[in-house]
Amino acid sequence: MRWKTLEEGIQQLREVAVLEVLFGRGGQHDNDPDKVRCTGQMLWNLATLGPSQYTTFIATIHPDNNRETVGSVANKLRNYESIISGPMQAQVSAMAKELRERMEEVTEEIREVREEMRRNSSHVAPVRVTGPRVRAQQPPARERGYTPQADLWYFLRDHGEDMGRWDGKPTSALAARVHELKERNTN
Repeated sequence: MRWKTLEEGIQQLREVAVLEVLFGRGGQHDNDPDKVRCTGQMLWNLATLGPSQYTTFIATIHPDNNRETVGSVANKLRNYESIISGPMQAQVSAMAKELRERMEEVTEEIREVREEMRRNSSHVAPVRVTGPRVRAQQPPARERGYTPQADLWYFLRDHGEDMGRWDGKPTSALAARVHELKERNTN
């Protein structure tokens, strides 16, 4: 069975130790599962059925010298868990706090940029509508006094317009609506 917590793994190791005493050929006859010597197969099963954070550590335990008992392996695993969980938890908490602070900073920066965009979009330059001409003979739109469509779009959005209604409309239509709103506000 797979185990998720260290105590589940230790309990499973003890159960396998009891089976080793009952059916094993190693000559182990101790009634206390914690005093049963671990075999390589017992440790292999423990490592392969548990969380990956313990696998490498369990692989470093050598049962070949017949000194490792279930109890000694359990103690080593508990010590290992206390080593990895204490500092790890502190690091995770510190990183989470740092991430929260950075997110707050970014949110504030976004608010500032939006406010700046609103201030800039409320001062939209008037739009001059002229007849068709050959483009190559005209200076760029900004130099001719035209307002970029994005500026018109932001102005309309900031003044409560339903932007779905304006999607795909020509710049001249947006400019006419901006002109209407500005006229209404000055009257």
